[in-house]
Amino acid sequence: FLTSEQADILPEIAECTCDVDNRATEWSDRQVGCPEALKNLTKMRPVSREDCLSALKKVFGLDMHHRQLDVEQLAPLLLHGMPHLRILNVRSNACGLVGAAWLSKPLAVMTALQKLNLGNNNLRAQGATALSESLYSLTELRQLYLHKNGLGDAGVASIAPPLEHMTKLQVLWLSFNSLGPHGVTALSHSLKYAKSLEKFDLENNGIADAGVTALAPALKGTLNLKTLLLSANSICDAGAKALAPALHYTQHMRVLRLNANSIGFQGA
Repeated sequence: FLTSEQADILPEIAECTCDVDNRATEWSDRQVGCPEALKNLTKMRPVSREDCLSALKKVFGLDMHHRQLDVEQLAPLLLHGMPHLRILNVRSNACGLVGAAWLSKPLAVMTALQKLNLGNNNLRAQGATALSESLYSLTELRQLYLHKNGLGDAGVASIAPPLEHMTKLQVLWLSFNSLGPHGVTALSHSLKYAKSLEKFDLENNGIADAGVTALAPALKGTLNLKTLLLSANSICDAGAKALAPALHYTQHMRVLRLNANSIGFQGA
């Protein structure tokens, strides 16, 4: 049987099943009715592990943002019952390093995952390091949200190598991560493989002119890029001048956001 703590999570899982929409180019968390078998389990005590895992196999999207999750109890259910998930949203759950370590185990086998939102979880550099090995498995990923985690240069450097294997990635959010020039340099190498990237968010970091200069050459390979968000990054004229030549290669660009920087007349 499941532990009582794991059984207590089942009603939340049933409430948070969400729609899988491969056409969406933004995060989609539209709620859908949960499988009948899972709904029935929420009324039972004790809960058979076999029945639970069988019901969870019918869930393809899970949106559990802002739920004060007990990740230690959720992780085994993800690992054994939902390795086939295509959407996982655990944004704003204060996972921290401990939660990241627990999530790394199921993520390592969730090879069908297409959308992963780990934003606003206080992961820091140590949490990113704990997750980094598992991210190598996510070669089908289309959308990755790691914003508001305070990753810093060291944290971004940890997740940069797995990004090279996410060749289908379309959306990457890294805003509000205290990211500086060194982190961008590590990230830039991985972006050379991001041929499918359409939206890239680096807002509210601190990459400055040196970071933009390191980023610019990598953008030449992101031929499908439509949105680039660089607001509030202490970018000055020199950074704008370094960025400009790379924009000639991004012919599909629709949104370039550079407000709240220090770009003057020469940079413009």
